Amino acid sequence: MSDKISYQTENGCFVIHHSESNTEIQLCNFTAKIIKEEKLIHEDGTSEVFVHIDGKTKDGIILNRVRLSMAEFDKPSWFRKSWGSVVQLNQHGVKNASTHLPLAIRANSLDSICYESVYGKTGLVFDKQNSPIFLFNNGAVTSTGVDPNYRASLPDEINFYSLEENVLSKADLNSEIKEVLGLLDLSDKNPYIGTLLCLAAFRADISIWLPVDFWFFLIGGKKSSTNKIAKVIQSFFGSFQKESVLLPWASSPTKLDDLAKAATNTVFTVSNFEYPSDSKRLPEYIKKANDFFLKIHSRTSRLCHR
Repeated sequence: MSDKISYQTENGCFVIHHSESNTEIQLCNFTAKIIKEEKLIHEDGTSEVFVHIDGKTKDGIILNRVRLSMAEFDKPSWFRKSWGSVVQLNQHGVKNASTHLPLAIRANSLDSICYESVYGKTGLVFDKQNSPIFLFNNGAVTSTGVDPNYRASLPDEINFYSLEENVLSKADLNSEIKEVLGLLDLSDKNPYIGTLLCLAAFRADISIWLPVDFWFFLIGGKKSSTNKIAKVIQSFFGSFQKESVLLPWASSPTKLDDLAKAATNTVFTVSNFEYPSDSKRLPEYIKKANDFFLKIHSRTSRLCHR
């Protein structure tokens, strides 16, 4: 862009302002902004850049968001193909009008662009700072929390591996993610949970070709984050079978039996709360718990404690 020319918006249109003559000429009958710049990284390491553009005509008509490669964005016909005859470029009044349009859009987008890195795979990758992150289709788990600016773009058959929305929006998520990542330590101090998370990730991949049912148990005390850890584990399974069921031990044996029979691809979180020893119902609850876990355990050989 020449220092003698600037691009401005007036009355819902892009105009070209010539500073030397202090004159303006309308470039088109609409305005547009680049909302997002997406870098798509393929499995072979090559990448492409796409822009997501919103637009609006001078008459207030909202133009649908379009996604264009940089090569398409620089071509003069993209806005016609995307938005039709409602948008007009002043080809007669402005020399090389189609060359000015991308420059005007970029000038109008300086304060609106967000940058996103999208990978053609899930799993562990390294971000721009060479820090490890784990990709899902709606964000990435990092050492400081969930970053929505990194995500995976997957084929339809595996595009359900996503973090739950309520996990994404939790205010205290950063500390919880750090705790979950710490559980991946496979040392003698923590041999079970790290293995559990690794098995969950492995199961997510093999289930595409070999369907297998898994039942995982997290048993922990108060404020041991078992529910948060379960949500991260469940993300490896995909969102298509997620269901949250809370049952107290006071539930009828029939309801507990139904839950035990229905359990498939499930992560159970169990509090190690100790019932008062002087309670008259303690033997009843112990029997219910034993029966419940025996029914579950008869369908799986994996029992992991925290």
